[in-house]
Amino acid sequence: MLFILSFVFQSTWTQQEKSLPKGLSESEYELISKFQFKNASTVATATPEGSVRTATEWEAVEYLVVRWNSYYENILR
Repeated sequence: MLFILSFVFQSTWTQQEKSLPKGLSESEYELISKFQFKNASTVATATPEGSVRTATEWEAVEYLVVRWNSYYENILR
């Protein structure tokens, strides 16, 4: 009985969480049209000295860095 009650309370609590916005707002559309990369057309990076390869599908990940905005603290708990 306790399990069922905890499940009901948890499901109602998760339904009240603030969801992530879908799409861009009006102000974000305006920012995108005004944004320009600094020296994007004049700056070129050097080519790599060694051979370049991509990771395989099943290759182990050695490092993973995830940054999350503190505004959405209730996600992934």
